[in-house]
Amino acid sequence: MSSPGNEVRIAVMGVTGSGKTTFINCASESDLLVGKGLESCTVDVQMSKPFYLDQRMVTLIDTPGFDDTNRKERDILTHISAYLANTYEQGIKLTGIIYMHRISDTRMTGTSRRNFRLFRELCGKDAFKNILIVTNMGKDDELEVCNERERELATDDKYYKPMLDEGARMVRHDGTPDSAKAIISQLINKGEVTLVGQREIVDEHKEFSGTAVGKELTRVLKEQAEEYDTELRELRASLEDSARDKDEQQRRVGQDDLEKKRGEIEGIKSRIENMEQTFKTEKTRLLAIIAAMEAEKLMHVEHIRVLEEQQKARLEQRKEERLLFQQQIFSAMQESSWMVETPLILQRGEPTTAVHERRLKFGEELRRERKRRQVEETLWWGQTLLQVRRWAAEMFIQVYGELVCTMLAIRKARMAKRLRKVTEALERLQAEVDRQKEEIEQLVKRRDQTEEEELRRERERRIGLEQARKSGALEDSARIRTGIWIFHTLTAMMTVVLIIWS
Repeated sequence: MSSPGNEVRIAVMGVTGSGKTTFINCASESDLLVGKGLESCTVDVQMSKPFYLDQRMVTLIDTPGFDDTNRKERDILTHISAYLANTYEQGIKLTGIIYMHRISDTRMTGTSRRNFRLFRELCGKDAFKNILIVTNMGKDDELEVCNERERELATDDKYYKPMLDEGARMVRHDGTPDSAKAIISQLINKGEVTLVGQREIVDEHKEFSGTAVGKELTRVLKEQAEEYDTELRELRASLEDSARDKDEQQRRVGQDDLEKKRGEIEGIKSRIENMEQTFKTEKTRLLAIIAAMEAEKLMHVEHIRVLEEQQKARLEQRKEERLLFQQQIFSAMQESSWMVETPLILQRGEPTTAVHERRLKFGEELRRERKRRQVEETLWWGQTLLQVRRWAAEMFIQVYGELVCTMLAIRKARMAKRLRKVTEALERLQAEVDRQKEEIEQLVKRRDQTEEEELRRERERRIGLEQARKSGALEDSARIRTGIWIFHTLTAMMTVVLIIWS
């Protein structure tokens, strides 16, 4: 075994859902919580249980995934950078970095390439030789497809080729503990490495926004802001078209999208402006988390040291018992040789008195030797019984401690399972509420449309009635004027007739 000071620390990074935590649990037999659904699980940096590999004590560091489902890229990157800066200030350096890639993905999206660029700027070229790109989650029945994807990743300048040309390597993980340990063994004998982000923040005293990764992050955020600004202009043009076409529903939807894009642009600008303050806050918050993780790690190291001492004591005890057994066999062999020599002395014709005295002397020595051995055997059995009792007590304490740890882990897993169930139930309830809300909104919208349609028909009916009423009045007026003209004409004719007759 090695001493706790001969330690290797390896960080495991990658996008959300690439299998980082599963890989760490597989290699170290830890019980870090693994995400099962669409939501990311790792929130803060966490460490595995230390374990021995090739006479070195290895600790794996689990990091939150890029492209997190709940946090922005800036928050993830500042969190990882703050952790690396804090540990570097405490004299803790990494030996290597493992970047997990999910080979089952059919293509590498623009977001994945952008996250890998940020990862590359965080590490720097000097650290590329200590980086392993690990592909996993490949299917056995798609071996040729996985080989072709790995070849494309390794030979295309858009993906991993530039880093591989600078000393990084790409390996495949088949999901077994042996495969995970074989991958880690490729890094443990490399020297410690300082990432460019650590050197710029701690040694050169740069602000986070002035580091290589901070500049790259600022550039990425500005690109997103420009994309949103382009979409904002397109939405404004669409709103103007909707206003000309008098499409109220489309205008309302476009207005909501416009407000959303404005909010996203303002959020990006705010993240750029508050980047340094966010980094300092995160760096301060992580100090307590790092201290707790280091204390837990020391407890594991102390437990390993106690187990080593117990094993060493058992080996020493077995060695002493073996030596004692060999001495007893040697003494028995010497006694046997004395018993064989007595008849030979009589055959040589030595004086009987001398033979008798020699036999008496030998018998006395033999009795003393037997008595001494009986005492030693009694003492040996007493010591052995005491050691067995001590060993049984130690084993009981060890087994009891492991049982307690197992029960706590089971309880923790059950609580996590219950929490996931409650969360899923709340999500389903929220989805049902949202669905009912959408149905209610649709019903209200339909009712409003129906009322508007009825009002429009009522207005058209009233207008028609008014027009009809006006048309009937004109016809009556014409008839009256015609009747008056006829009346006057007849009156004139009768007047003329009367004048003639008179």
